[in-house]
Amino acid sequence: MSRKAIADRMSYTPSRVRRAGEVKMEYVFGAALAVIIVGAMVLALVFGFGRPEQTVVEGARYECQSCGEQFTVEDQPPKTPDQIGPGRVDCPKCGAVQSGILMVKCPGCGEYFVPETYKRPEDVLKGIPIKNICPHCGLDLGEWRKQERERIRRERGG
Repeated sequence: MSRKAIADRMSYTPSRVRRAGEVKMEYVFGAALAVIIVGAMVLALVFGFGRPEQTVVEGARYECQSCGEQFTVEDQPPKTPDQIGPGRVDCPKCGAVQSGILMVKCPGCGEYFVPETYKRPEDVLKGIPIKNICPHCGLDLGEWRKQERERIRRERGG
């Protein structure tokens, strides 16, 4: 084989040769992926995917942190999820906006109260330990939950 033939063979690699106007497939796939991602983002913004349908519990009791009134959600006119804060509702008595905090029923005495963790969420986020103690009977909800988990584990045989 002549030197010229060897040189021609070494410079010719089929994977690198493109005709004029030909586009690499990587660019086509990249553009298609970008269109899909942008389309998904537009759909999420328009239809609000991931937004909760409702942020309050129907029939649950709430206590206003401004006036102390206890009420249920049915006491209020219905609102859209955009008008309601997470777990908070407007007070029907004094009109304070998002001052109603969800109450829990004490498993010891059956009375309703607002746990301290609901009143001080910023402290919970900071990692400050807060005890949820029923003001009516003194039951510590955290300790009660631990005992319940242990009881259930014993009943299951684990």
